[in-house]
Amino acid sequence: MKTKLLIVDDHYMIIEGIKAMVQDEPNIEWLGHVYNADACLSFLRHHTPDVILMDINLPDKNGIDLCKEVFQMYPGIRIIGLSTFNQLSFISKMLDNGAMGYLLKNATRHEILTAIETVMQRKKYLSLG
Repeated sequence: MKTKLLIVDDHYMIIEGIKAMVQDEPNIEWLGHVYNADACLSFLRHHTPDVILMDINLPDKNGIDLCKEVFQMYPGIRIIGLSTFNQLSFISKMLDNGAMGYLLKNATRHEILTAIETVMQRKKYLSLG
């Protein structure tokens, strides 16, 4: 069964880069992307991803708060924080708010796929750079 993936990020280059890295993977179904928190919540009313790669710095709400909101409303969705910040405070806040993983935006294709696979097994994945 394919893992349904959603990306929440406000940078087109990041979205397209990740999409290019995962779209040909036989075990991943690209559900799409949204640019902000409001669009994410709207998307989730109609679609159910297995995994969300979620930027922690969004234009309308920070990803840490969005993570908590999504986790409370949809506890079955596995969230992986996505950021350029590798400070323990950001990582801890994401995990405390329901994220199962944390990836840095300079992650390789292999690392992104490993993170997705790991959280699908209900294990935590941390990229600390």
